[in-house]
This record gives sequence, C-alpha cells and structure tokens, in this order.
Amino acid sequence: FGFGYFSGTFWFLNHIFPGCGFLVALIWAAQPGIWLWLMSKLRHQLTFPDPLKEVANAELPKRFLTLKKSLLLAFASACIWATLEWTRSWIFTGLPWNSLEVSQIYTLNILSNVSFIGPTGLCFLITLFNTSIAVSVEQALLIRKAQKLTPQAIYPGSKQFIVLPAAALALLIISSLVAKKLTPTNQTDSSLRVALIQGNFEPYYQGLNQEQYAFHMNTYRTLSMEALKQKPDLLFWPETPLPSSWHYDANFPNLVKQISSSRNTPLIFGTGFKEVDALAPEKTYHFNSALVTDSVGQIAARYDKMHIVPYGEFMPFRYLMSESLYKAVDKLRGMGTSLSPGRIHKVFDLPRGSRIGVNICFDDIFSDTSRGFALNGANILSTITNDSWFHQSAGGAQHTAQSILRAVETGLPLIRCGNTSESMVVLPDGSIPHILLNPEDQSRFSRGSLIADVPFTIDPKPTFYLKHPFLSPTILSILSFSILFYLLLQYVKRKQLLLQKALNSSES
Repeated sequence: FGFGYFSGTFWFLNHIFPGCGFLVALIWAAQPGIWLWLMSKLRHQLTFPDPLKEVANAELPKRFLTLKKSLLLAFASACIWATLEWTRSWIFTGLPWNSLEVSQIYTLNILSNVSFIGPTGLCFLITLFNTSIAVSVEQALLIRKAQKLTPQAIYPGSKQFIVLPAAALALLIISSLVAKKLTPTNQTDSSLRVALIQGNFEPYYQGLNQEQYAFHMNTYRTLSMEALKQKPDLLFWPETPLPSSWHYDANFPNLVKQISSSRNTPLIFGTGFKEVDALAPEKTYHFNSALVTDSVGQIAARYDKMHIVPYGEFMPFRYLMSESLYKAVDKLRGMGTSLSPGRIHKVFDLPRGSRIGVNICFDDIFSDTSRGFALNGANILSTITNDSWFHQSAGGAQHTAQSILRAVETGLPLIRCGNTSESMVVLPDGSIPHILLNPEDQSRFSRGSLIADVPFTIDPKPTFYLKHPFLSPTILSILSFSILFYLLLQYVKRKQLLLQKALNSSES
C-alpha cells in the first residue's frame, strides 16, 4: 500500500528521469507498514493483556475491545501516524510532500487549524477522526458476526462505539473554533499591485538554436512590457525564467535592466548565481538565487535557496563517497554543478511598505523557510518556481498545496509565480482570489500575465503557530515514544512471564 500511494504521489517525477518517482516511493514505502505493524502490536496487547491467557484462535467475544480501549487504540494510532509524517519532513533531508493535512487545503474552516496547531497537529486530528471510524466499524462487525454465531449470548451494544468518531469530530470542531479565535486581527492597511509573468516553456534538454532563444527572450519581454502598462508596483518572473544564467549570458541582465528601468518598476526573478569566496579566490560557490532590482534595473538584493533539491541540485552524503563513486553517481545525476545552500532568510524591502520573503521552488514545502521570513519581518510571502519539469501533470498542483499551507501557517498573503502553471495569489486564510488561467479552456497551463492587487498588513501580528511552531510535534512525539516504551515494556514482561511458566512446567 505504501509503495502504491507514494508511486502515485510522485508519478510526476518520472517526467524528469524515468523511474525517479518509483525510487522516491521506495524510500517512503515503509511508512504505512511501520505504522500498521505498531498498531497491530498495540491492538494485540489491548486484546490479550495477560500473555498466559493468550489464545491464537480465541473466540470472537474475547477479541472485542471495550470503549475505553478502542479510544486508546484510535488515539495512539493518530499520534504515531502524525509523528511519522512529521519525521518525514526532516529525515533524509526531508520530503513532507502530500502529508495528510494537504487533503484539507480547500476546506478553509478545517485548514485554519494550521495557524494554531500547525500541519502536524492538523494531521493528527484528521487521522484521529479516520481511525475512530475504522475502530468503530471493526468492533461493530466483530459484534455482529458473534451475534450470528451465538445469538443467545449477551454482547455489548455496537452503537456505543459511535462515540469515538463523534468525540474526534467534536475535537476537530473545537480546535477549528479556537484557531479562529486565536487568528490575529491583522487589519489590511496597504496593497501591492503585482504582475506575474508566466512564460509557459517546457524544459530544454538540449541547447537552443537562435530562433528558439530569440522567441523565449521576446516572450518575456513582450509579456512584461504589456503588463507594465497596468502600472504594477512589482513585477515577478518565475525561477529560471530564461534559458540561460545570470553570469553566463549578457542578454539576461540587459533584458532585466531594460524592462525594470522602463517604468521604474522593481523585478523579482530567479537565476543561477555564482560567487567567488573573498577569502579564498580559488573557490567559487554556485547558488539558486532570487534577485530583486531597484527602480533603475540594478540588482538591489539577493536571496539564496536554502532547501536545495537532493540529487537534483546537490549530492547528499558526499562525504561518505569515494571520489570515483561520487563522479559516477554525479554523472548519472546529470544535473550540472552542485549548488550550495543559502544561510540567511533574506527579506526584500519593496514598495508601499511591503517586505517580501521569496521561497524558491523546493523551499516552500518546508515550514521553517517561510517561518524564517516571517520572523525576519516579512509581511508578504512569495514562491517563484519552475515546475515545467513535471510537464502537464499533477506535480504543479501538488506543489501549490504546500504554498497554501505556508500562507495559513504564517498568516501572510503569498504570491506565487510559476513557469508553466500555478501563478496565483493566496490570502492568509488559504483562499485564492486571483489565478492565471487560459481564457479559452480555463487550464492552469497557460502563457500570459496576471495583474493582481495583494492586500496586506504592514506590521502583522504573528499566528499562534508562528510563536509556537514545535508545540504539536513535541507533544505528539512524547506521546508516541511513550506508546513505544509501553509496547517495549509489555514485550519484555510477556517474555518474562512465558519464560517463568516454561521453567515452572519443567520443574514440575
């Protein structure tokens, strides 16, 4: 089941490299199995607390759980699952893609919990509701089956187990109400007009001829100049908008300067950037960067992507490899120079009192990046991304789900500019008032520009989650380890009792 789920989730990665989605699925396939194995152990322990009375073919009535034990099983299941999902967000460099809370991104009342208990807390509430239903149904089926076999016996009422999902639903509702109550009352006191340019180019696996190169450059020039007629305060291009890099193609900075200075409008865009070490000139560092221009087209500030993609942008565990192995794997990777991660949550000071933190692609699937921007004074978040590698698959929409979570967590509006799709504005409650669609078929895969006014608060108050980001993971982790410790103690106790019984039998 785990391999099937993650293979479907990461199917879009097969567009990048054949079989890539299956390889990633293999890494995470064990997660549901680990959870189910632990829960089956707990279920067995609750059913047969005395190992001396444990029977492999016990009658059905002996397999019933009391209401109290059923509640414990559902609660423990939710704790363990949410903790495993949180672990997936950081172990092996982390990949919290399509964790369970993503299922609620368009259910805004439930999504509001993210600003209170964070994604891990919401994951727990969803799992608790689902496992409560599962445990209730299991008990009802066991009782019904036992009644058919021996109708003359007295059995507990199966209807009592409806208390489990009812209690889980009540907890979800209460948490949602508390989240609404704790949501800071940030009154809008400014607005930023932005122009998002979406060139909609598929990735170039080979070099461009002169005609292709000219078409690509002219597309961004034409769309940008047309958008500037709407007098935006800020222009956005996506990550890697042009088929070249800032330092290796003079046409790139020339085009940026021409467009940005034409109407004194700052421009945010992504590009590869190299930097020579001032203390060791023989060392050169390469970054995936977001640059912002001033009103005359000069580069005013830079942010370097912090969460670079394993194997795509760098080689993880390089220090464990021999030189020959590294070269072989790097050649197979085929993605060019390994990049260095950024270290500073740089916030850009821009027109109308806006202070913008820019996630670059993979950055925004991690809460800590956006949280870092918010704590550094950002009042607007943004994401620039190049999801063209996924072609017209679900990959871009799945990526958007992460952006929505980041907006609700921080209580800040988020501007999203994609290369081929998913250019939009997300408000702090997770709603999407503006999105770039193809006017002919309403497809998100479109070439064009989106002009949108983004309301924001110049000095926003932080959300509860922003002030206490590790509260839910810490509590759930402690509970999960307590459950594991309990299972370990029961395992040891069981072995000791069985051993004592065997010794007593041999002595007699």
